[in-house]
Amino acid sequence: MYKVMIVDDEAIIREGLRSRIDWQSYGFELVGDYANGCEALDAVGLQPPDLIISDICMPFMDGLELAEHVQQQYPQIKMVILTGFDEFEYARRAIRLKVSDFILKPITAYEIRERLIQIRTEMDESYLQQENIDQIQLQLSQSLPLLRERFWEEALTTGVSASEYTHQLQQLQLPMMQSPYCMSLLESSSPSPIVTSESNTSDQPYAMLYSFIEQALPEQLVFVPIVFQSQLLVLFAAKPGYQVTPQSLRSEMQQLLYAACIRVEARGDISFSGGIGHCCDNPILLPNAYRDALYAIDEKFLLPSRSAPLYVLSTLAPLPPPNSIQDTTRLYQLERELLQCIRNGDMQLITSQVQQLADQLYEQRFSRNECINQFDRIAQLIRDWLVQLDNGIDFYSDWQQGNIVLPLHLNQLTERMITVLKALHHRLYTASHSGNQHIQRALQYIEQHYGNPKLSLQDMCTLTLMSTTRFCQAFKQHTGETYIEYLTHLRIDKARELLRLSDDKFYQIAEKVGYTDPNYFSAFFKKHTGLTLRQYREQQRRVQEGVD
Repeated sequence: MYKVMIVDDEAIIREGLRSRIDWQSYGFELVGDYANGCEALDAVGLQPPDLIISDICMPFMDGLELAEHVQQQYPQIKMVILTGFDEFEYARRAIRLKVSDFILKPITAYEIRERLIQIRTEMDESYLQQENIDQIQLQLSQSLPLLRERFWEEALTTGVSASEYTHQLQQLQLPMMQSPYCMSLLESSSPSPIVTSESNTSDQPYAMLYSFIEQALPEQLVFVPIVFQSQLLVLFAAKPGYQVTPQSLRSEMQQLLYAACIRVEARGDISFSGGIGHCCDNPILLPNAYRDALYAIDEKFLLPSRSAPLYVLSTLAPLPPPNSIQDTTRLYQLERELLQCIRNGDMQLITSQVQQLADQLYEQRFSRNECINQFDRIAQLIRDWLVQLDNGIDFYSDWQQGNIVLPLHLNQLTERMITVLKALHHRLYTASHSGNQHIQRALQYIEQHYGNPKLSLQDMCTLTLMSTTRFCQAFKQHTGETYIEYLTHLRIDKARELLRLSDDKFYQIAEKVGYTDPNYFSAFFKKHTGLTLRQYREQQRRVQEGVD
């Protein structure tokens, strides 16, 4: 329903338009009528209508003055001017004020109705057109992050030509930039998803990083944060019209990012570190800039020093040396020796062996991913050995939990492996020696969880850190029963207790003592007691009442 306002200094005309037009049947709601333009303009400020029907000649402010104010302040409002025949030339000014229509006096109700139908049609079309435009703009804004992501994926993997690069920056509403281009790969100490400044500014550490870069960025430079393959890249370049040397760009980039990393780290919430590659002078070479940033990260990973948050690639990074047969053999030998130390339970030798393995990876200049894969392989070998022991220790899951955050240094990765191996050593060779204590713990656990239908022997082995064979032997020795016999007798005893002391239905009792199938439980109970559930309950009630 469109809102309409009438403005005319003749009360009889206002009353006639009010009473003789069924506004709602034409899709309009009459929200007010006023005697001059001043009154109408004040009302428009309080409640803007969609349509104003106004006379030209009025005191204080005529219709054309009103139209001029409305056009300036409320351009979306349509205006229809009422004018006498002798004022026709005067009314031509209305065209310049974008008045939608004018009607010659004397006017009739029929003519007003016809014009309302026409205006309603025009307003509907305009509304639909604007709605379509808004929808297209909304879809475009929603698609921009994905389109940008695809563009950067292409630019960083295959490269794009200079002309295509410029075209895409314009289309995707990215900052315009020109060569040289320099790229940094930043990493955070937090496993939270990486966000760019355009997608989410509520994440304080990232928002702080972007904000600091924007504030400290020299006038001649521009930067774009890029999330690519779950990595945060920061691309720096020169603004159009500015001349910048590659050396000065890298220097500015290094100082700016260093200060930004230090500023964020001072908060204590999260820290950033990264590597800076070499500059390139053409967008087609952006894959090389990305590769250099990766090389810088790998070089930083192998450095023993952890003080500097940024590592700048000083020379063209050579390709990793090929792993010779001798190097591969040495790694396999270190793996075997480490596993033997773990089997023997010598923690001092375990620590030494892990460190030797890390030294070998450093000497061969393994990349970070290769180092992580090597340690991951060792964790898998340890897992396989533990599976053979059948002791329920899930070492590989413990190791994987630490891999949520990528290690920033080889020393960090090495220390993490030593830490989880120390925990494993304690579980295998310290905590598992007190067998009776573990059986007592198992009995307490069974007492608390006998109602769990999924309670299993493997759960007990995991709880006590014992193999299946050893647990069964220790349990039988301590209780005189097997685990299944003990659990069965406990559940039958608990069922008897519930039958005596509660009014629970039979299926409820079955669920409480760990049986999901009431029929099976009934048959099982009779097999072990010689009585059905109903017979047992009735017998106990007779006993309690003194009948028996």
